[in-house]
This record gives sequence, structure tokens and C-alpha cells, in this order.
Amino acid sequence: MVNLGFSFTPSLAMSAKAFDKMGIDIRSFREPLKRSIQQVIAPSIGQNFISHGRPDTWVPYANNTVAMKARDPKNKYGPQDLLRRSGLLWKTMQQYNIWTVTTTQAAILDLPPKIWYGALHQAGYGTSASAVHPAKGMFASPEELRAMGGAAKVSIPARPFAMFQVQDLDKIQEVFGKWIEERAVRAGVVASWR
Repeated sequence: MVNLGFSFTPSLAMSAKAFDKMGIDIRSFREPLKRSIQQVIAPSIGQNFISHGRPDTWVPYANNTVAMKARDPKNKYGPQDLLRRSGLLWKTMQQYNIWTVTTTQAAILDLPPKIWYGALHQAGYGTSASAVHPAKGMFASPEELRAMGGAAKVSIPARPFAMFQVQDLDKIQEVFGKWIEERAVRAGVVASWR
């Protein structure tokens, strides 16, 4: 589960009572949550990849990883571009359909199987069944692994990408404010001042 810590306090019931006094019926925050993901959070996650980590820069690749990526014909982004080989993880993390949105919160509960490896990069990983061939500087084939006596230990440092930034909170607040204004205008409580 990737929880970006985005939920509501006070509870929906308490919030709904306050809006009910103004004549605005609010039973769900799904729409502003959806807009917040699409307009603020997903683009912010995408920028994390482009910036190679925010607010803290990710640990750079090891030299042998850079060399391996340089030889990889499927690498569209260059050997120094962290966490972007084909672009699949980067693009998928910016999609709304990976989110579970309830009436009061939004979370990525699990990554789609096609980007299972994202969890390794998000949290880091201590060992792997893959091994780097010492002479070739790239991952060894199963036959080479057997010849080397099994799997070597590989450390993958955490490179957290599924997070939004402190400055995004103001943008999320604007999304919610606009949505509440739209609801108040539709209810005839206030006229739009825009």
C-alpha cells in the first residue's frame, strides 16, 4: 500500500453538518479527490521522476548499473536517468486508475502487476535473486548464476517516487475550494465571484 497521507479531519460526518447549515448537501468528497489526483498529485509524482527525487535527490545509480543501462537497447531515457528505462513506471504512476478513492480518502493500495518492481524502488530492497556478472557488469543469466555458485546479494536503495510535496497542499486546497464554490453556486447559496 502506498499511502500518501491524504485523508480528512474532521470526519466527513462533522464536515457534512457544517455544509448542511449552509444548504449545501455534501455526502462525498470523491470528485475533489479525483480532481486533486489528476491536477496536482499525479503531475507531482511525475515530476519526482524527472527531478530524480524531491525534496531529497535519490541515491545515484552504481557505476555498474549505469554501464548496464548504457548497453540496454530498451533504455529510452539514457543511463543516468533514474527509474526510467521504458517509461512504464513513470507513466503508470501518473494514471488515476491506480488509485482507490472512497468518499473521504484516496490511496494507492497496490501497484499494478506490470509495475511490481516499483515497490522495490519506493522502499528499497536488501537482497535479490539476480546477480551482476563480475566480468560483464550486467545481470547474469541463470546459467551464469549457477556457474558462479548461486545468487549474489544486491542492494537497491530507496528512491521514493510516490509522494507529493508540501507546496502541493496549497494546490489541493485550491481544488477543494473551487469544488465547494461550485456546489454553493449550484445550491444557490452564493454567486460565483470569478
